[in-house]
Amino acid sequence: SSLWTHFDCAVAGRLARRPVVLDLHDIVRPGMGRRVLTVAVRLSSAAISVSHAVADCVGPAGASRLRIMVPSVELDRFKPGPADPEMRRRLTSSETDPLIGIVGRIDPEKAVDLVVRAVSALTGPAARAHLVVVGSPGFDSGAYLERLKADAGRLLGDRARFVGRMEDVPETLRALDVVVNASTAEPFGLGVLEAQATGVPVVATSSGGVTDFLTDGDNALLVPVGDADAMTGALERVLGDPELGARMARRGRDIAEVGHGMDLFADGLAELYRHLAHRSPSQVGAELDR
Repeated sequence: SSLWTHFDCAVAGRLARRPVVLDLHDIVRPGMGRRVLTVAVRLSSAAISVSHAVADCVGPAGASRLRIMVPSVELDRFKPGPADPEMRRRLTSSETDPLIGIVGRIDPEKAVDLVVRAVSALTGPAARAHLVVVGSPGFDSGAYLERLKADAGRLLGDRARFVGRMEDVPETLRALDVVVNASTAEPFGLGVLEAQATGVPVVATSSGGVTDFLTDGDNALLVPVGDADAMTGALERVLGDPELGARMARRGRDIAEVGHGMDLFADGLAELYRHLAHRSPSQVGAELDR
């Protein structure tokens, strides 16, 4: 799942006359990286992209090898249900006030700082809402997390908690009232899909792969990237309208069930592997040489 291993694997497959399938997960910045990615896809037998945003990183020369297969979610684990009171107490100091959660890596591109600012600006009944940040740094040294904790302590006080990684993600999600994704460029947004499958309303930035399965006003509320005021407004809207939140939650679960079940994804992947594995080395070589 990295640019250079994609390239190495594609070259090895070409030399050995063996089929190669690349699994593309990252949004690659314009420039040399995208050129290398396009060459790797062109050398492969097939490439799977998790979203249109990721697929757009591959140039026209590699387009014929590319197909979009969106990730799946374990629907029997990530499903609606009552919140566990003990889990709720781990995530917030209040048993009654609304709880907003952001779940995933705590790195600058995830824009958790924007969520802190957005929550601190809430007005009216929504101003009682608490925030929990679930996760740990992925690529950052941890300095970003320390700045976040300082800002959250200053702006939100005991209304904010940082709980690190949680082993039971479905139970964690069920304890939340709203899930937020503020990423500047999300390749797909599996955590958002898991939240929807669990029946939790979502507020997200309209960027990257989440736009493949989120529709503003239907199964989510979408806001522009980097717009803390718009995020505040969306949170106030969903927290102030329980009927809207419930409707979005139902639609999110429906969409997960119809298009994102594990069996559907596995069947598609198995069919691709069968198609490639049944060909002889000469057939593979002839196709790669085209």
